[in-house]
Amino acid sequence: MGRPIHKLTDREAQKFAGGRSRKLHGDGGGLYLGVAPPNGASWVFRYTDRRGTARTMGLGAYAGARDDGRGLSLERARERALELRKLIRDGGDPMEKRAQDKLEKRQKRERMETFKDCAAACIKIRAQNLKNKKHIAQWSSTLETFAFPIMGELAVADVTRDHVEQVLKPIWATKHETATRVRQRIEAVLDYAAAKRLREGENPARWDGALKNLLGGRPRSAKVQHQPALPYVQIGAFMADLRQREGNGALALQFAILTAARPGEVTGATWGEINLETKTWSIPEGRMKKERAHRVPLSDAAVAVLETVRKLAPVVDGKPDPLAIVFPGMDGKSAMSDATMNTVCKKMGYREDLSGTPGKVVVPHGFRASFRSWGEATTDTPFEVLEAALSHAKKGKEVTAYARDDLLDRRRPVMDLWGKACTAGLEEAA
Repeated sequence: MGRPIHKLTDREAQKFAGGRSRKLHGDGGGLYLGVAPPNGASWVFRYTDRRGTARTMGLGAYAGARDDGRGLSLERARERALELRKLIRDGGDPMEKRAQDKLEKRQKRERMETFKDCAAACIKIRAQNLKNKKHIAQWSSTLETFAFPIMGELAVADVTRDHVEQVLKPIWATKHETATRVRQRIEAVLDYAAAKRLREGENPARWDGALKNLLGGRPRSAKVQHQPALPYVQIGAFMADLRQREGNGALALQFAILTAARPGEVTGATWGEINLETKTWSIPEGRMKKERAHRVPLSDAAVAVLETVRKLAPVVDGKPDPLAIVFPGMDGKSAMSDATMNTVCKKMGYREDLSGTPGKVVVPHGFRASFRSWGEATTDTPFEVLEAALSHAKKGKEVTAYARDDLLDRRRPVMDLWGKACTAGLEEAA
C-alpha cells in the first residue's frame, strides 16, 4: 500500500511538470501538482469546507527541486499543505483565511497612508514637471490651507465626496479660482492613491457627476480676475518714469514690457538665449508656461536695454557668459525674484488691487494685456500674429500639430512698432 501523503519524489515532480497534457498529480493530503501547458506547473490544495463544498486553492507555481523565490519546491509545498490541514482541523477555512488576511493587510496599509501622506508623495512626483519652486509651493500651500484641516489625517481610502464638498463649499463663491485649483489638486492626489492601490472606486473630487450638481458652476459673483493692466495710451508716460528708476528690477521690467513676455521668462533669461546679431531671444521649452520653445524678435528699444545690462555681465571669450543671468538679483549672479518687478511698480505709485485712484493699478504681467489691446486697437496685425507674440497656445490638438510656424518674421514689425510706442517721447522726458 502506498503512503497516504508524500507520494511524489522530486524526480517525478520534475518529470510531470514538463508534461504536454493537462493533469493533476497527487502528493496526498490534498496537495496536487497541476500541469497546464504551455503555462507550466503549479501547486493546488483541495479540501472540503464546512458546508461540504469541494474547494480548490492555488498555492503558487512549481519551482523545481529548489525554491528560488519565484515559486514553491516540493518540500515547501508540503509544508504549506500541512499548515492548511492544521487550519482545517482547528475549524478554519483556508480560502476564507486568505481573503481575511488580504483584507487586513490592505486595511493596515491604508491606515498608514493618510491623505496628507499621499499629497506629499504626489507633489514630489509632480515637482519633476512643475516649472519652478513657486508652483510647487502653491500646490502645498493650497492643500495645507483648505484640504488638510478637513481630510489631512484621514486614511486616503476613507475620503468621500462629503469631505471634498466640506472643503470646497465655504470658498466656492468667495474664492472660486482658488477653490477650482484645490479641487483639481485633491482629484490628482486621490488619482495617485488609486494608482497605488490605496483606495478603490470613483474619485470623489472628479467634477463631472455628483460634485458638479452639489456645487454648481461658476457663481455669478465669482468674476474672472484679469491681471491689472495699464491702458496702452499711458504706456509712454509710464516708460518715461520707469527709465528714471535705477536697478536691474527697473531694467527687467522695461525688457518685459518691450517683449510682452511673462515676468518669469524675463527673470530666468540667460545670455545664451540672446542673439544680438539676429536680434532674437530664444526661450527653451523648459522655461515656457506651455512647454513649447518660444522666439521673441527684439526691437531696438529692447536691444538698448540689453546693451545697458551687458556692461556688467561676466565675460567669456569676449562675450557675455552664456550661462549668466541677464537680469541678476542682489547677489549679481542668481535670478531675481518675480516680486522685484512688482516692487518697482509699487514704488512708482501703482497697486495690485482695484481700490483707490483709477488708472493706478498694474502688475508686470498686465503689460501683456496692454500690448494686446494696443495691437488690436492701433494696428492691423492679424489675430494669430498677436497670439503668437504672447506665446498663447493654439486651440485644439490638430491646430497645434499643423500650425508649427511661430510667425517670427511677421512678428518683427509689430514688436518694432510696440517698441516705438513704448519709447515715444522718452528723449523729451529725459
